[in-house]
Amino acid sequence: MAETLTTTITESVTLQGAARGNTITETYSIDNVFERVVTIGTDQITLYSTHASLPEGNVFDDDLVKYARITNLHSSQTVTIEITNDQGDEALFKIKAGESFILNGHDDMCSFKEEAAVDAGLHAITIVKATASGAATPVEVFVASSN
Repeated sequence: MAETLTTTITESVTLQGAARGNTITETYSIDNVFERVVTIGTDQITLYSTHASLPEGNVFDDDLVKYARITNLHSSQTVTIEITNDQGDEALFKIKAGESFILNGHDDMCSFKEEAAVDAGLHAITIVKATASGAATPVEVFVASSN
């Protein structure tokens, strides 16, 4: 039975006397949640991957992933996230201490080729890996998907 995942992002700041920011709330119909704290080091590890016909454990169906969050729980070290799409293209993202990286969906989400054109087509995210800037860096992985 599907349940509702609700996520909320709030920005709030007063700049030069004017209040700025917003609150964005999204809801997703989900059936599965994968939540885990993984301690990583300087050797790259796979946090999770997608496969259209063999979802299990930390492997998900790319078109059924609704929401994913990776949070660096360390107080000072950074984490580098490597995202690979189904064309083998890769992109790297740095997550500083205490920060999160959020993906809404995985199917037709990205193209990382140099000078990629928007109309050339987007591709599914297939692998999410992480490497820490130092040893023993805890990372929280949260992935929500439907059936």
